[in-house]
Amino acid sequence: MNLNIVSENVCVVLNLITISGDVLILKGLYENRTVVIKAGFGEDSIRSKEVEIHKKLHALQISAKSPTYVCPFIQELPPSFCFPTSILETPLQQWKIEKAEKSFLERLMKSEKGFIYPRQGYIMDYYPSDLFSTFVESGQNLNFTDTQFFAFAFKICTIVKWLHQNRVVHYDLKLDNLLVSDDGELVLCDFGFSEDTQFLIKLPDKKSPLYFKGSSYYRAPELFKDPFGNPFQCDIWSLGVLLFTGYFKYPPFTKPDPRACFYYKEMKQCIADPNQIDQCHLFKWKIGGFSRKVVEFLLKFLNPDPVKRITVDEIFLLPEMQDIQQSPNSLASISEFIKSGLKFDREATKTV
Repeated sequence: MNLNIVSENVCVVLNLITISGDVLILKGLYENRTVVIKAGFGEDSIRSKEVEIHKKLHALQISAKSPTYVCPFIQELPPSFCFPTSILETPLQQWKIEKAEKSFLERLMKSEKGFIYPRQGYIMDYYPSDLFSTFVESGQNLNFTDTQFFAFAFKICTIVKWLHQNRVVHYDLKLDNLLVSDDGELVLCDFGFSEDTQFLIKLPDKKSPLYFKGSSYYRAPELFKDPFGNPFQCDIWSLGVLLFTGYFKYPPFTKPDPRACFYYKEMKQCIADPNQIDQCHLFKWKIGGFSRKVVEFLLKFLNPDPVKRITVDEIFLLPEMQDIQQSPNSLASISEFIKSGLKFDREATKTV
């Protein structure tokens, strides 16, 4: 799939959304629709790896729509992803940015030694929110029932399984990277750290090189100690942290290296002896109490040993997941639940 090259005169930038690491994210108008413009600082302003992953997954999704395609684990089209649709090929200093944001950017650039203007930007579809903003940052008290949580987990695990079946490791799964559409559906974005594992070296013990990347507090413990391992299991750990944070509204670990956190030891004890779950301080902070069934489910993702950690195939063999798969109404209702959080998030934003 080729990306269209467009010039700045067809895209009017409205405002700066955020600066995240080495990426500048703005909101704009393109062809009468709201879009996100994403540009990287430095020479590599367009992340070529993300484009390559985009091309692969786009081709797979097109083939998946063929009448001959049979999805082996769930009878529905593969999940949605947010990828660039066009490239805005104009230096940043020529972009039409509102005055306040422009002065902010100029201050940033002066403070950055050897700063290089982004020469290009991705044009991507705009979504009104993400799961972190909807469930955590908004401060609303959206408590899952067990059925709602397992339907929520089913939707997200379906996205990850589809990626893993197609040999792609995301390496940056987190609530912030799951965008929410107007109808409450989830869309995965930010493939800048992802790896197509078919190109990785395979060692005799079936291990591959592990890359130390991803977001703090979501990284698997083996990334801090092992140069080789199973990269897919790193995604499963991040998925566990994501689901934990979505359910409890706070993260399980308070240090970038989870092994340095007190609750890491508590969690290991709960995995070894589930009878200790009720005494674990980490779970007691949840407003409204917690479900032991949900905690036991989450601990399968957060096993420090990647060999004993649940795999993406095993997730869908769990009774909780099979119950959801046999209940289409549960999947439909979780979209409505997410939509209710989206409405609250928009109202909270208006009052800021």
